[in-house]
Amino acid sequence: MSLNIKKEYNKTIHFGKVDGYNIGRKNCEVILEMRLTEDNCFSVSGELWNNLHTDIIRGGQCIDALYNDFPELQQNKLYCEIMELWQKYHLNDMKVGTPEQERAIKEWKAQGNVYNYEKVCDYLKSIDLYEVPLDGKLYKYGSGWLKEEIPENDLLRIKEIMEIPKLKIQENEFELEL
Repeated sequence: MSLNIKKEYNKTIHFGKVDGYNIGRKNCEVILEMRLTEDNCFSVSGELWNNLHTDIIRGGQCIDALYNDFPELQQNKLYCEIMELWQKYHLNDMKVGTPEQERAIKEWKAQGNVYNYEKVCDYLKSIDLYEVPLDGKLYKYGSGWLKEEIPENDLLRIKEIMEIPKLKIQENEFELEL
């Protein structure tokens, strides 16, 4: 039995303090945590810390809510860039549809429809996209996790923000024999 260990890159970015309690004082810190695995799986989470920095007021997938609530983040170029990448690629290894299915759903939602799994499945069935060919087999929407590859230019943007070296060091890749 062998166990493959994959390298994971993490980056914590501090964006300063905002008025988290809406009392006219900027005393709550905003932090974004970025993660990229060696096989290019990407995630970002946000944190809004209380004034004592002992607990978070908001955490997790709140990047857009923080952006909407605090104008100083809307003016921060780096925050905006990370938010754009987060909107496009967060959990890119956990997609429930093929690119073709996802495009159809996006168009369906653009017509004013609200995502509901059962309604989406019915819609995909109505346009013959519920089951589609994938890797020589039929794939049913939602029956597994699919990975969406991040385009090279955006992957480079992510790596630059995270300050990941351009060359991979082979010594960090190894197999452990059990």
